[in-house]
Amino acid sequence: MTDVDDLLLLAESQSWQDRSRAGQGLVARIGEPMVDAVVLQLVLDPKDTAVTTATADALLGRGDLASWRIFARAWTVAAKMPTETNHIDHLVSCLNGAMYTASMNSETADTMMEIVGQLSADEDETVKPAAEELRNLVSEGL
Repeated sequence: MTDVDDLLLLAESQSWQDRSRAGQGLVARIGEPMVDAVVLQLVLDPKDTAVTTATADALLGRGDLASWRIFARAWTVAAKMPTETNHIDHLVSCLNGAMYTASMNSETADTMMEIVGQLSADEDETVKPAAEELRNLVSEGL
């Protein structure tokens, strides 16, 4: 078994702590379709929003286009979920934290603005709905 296999098994655990660790660990491996799908599932974890927060924080901490694309996909889905799930609230909180961190370093803030701007040109129909909203929030927040 590889590290990825171990993390994929953890992602199926009944324990929210295991799923959170899986999300954090799998973020380093995004770019493989199966890993991307599992990370998206963990951001939208139906059992515990602690998993949502841990995985979303890891995505935004990674901060590249691939991680932002998954975050945008999750945002699109979460925005359509019933309000009692709170997923969108947790994603907003993670975004605010990432913007606060980025605001401490102009290079990091510039990179965040550039990447969020790139989302607007993304051809993926699951990324596009969130792209403009995220761009506006980031430009206002930084």
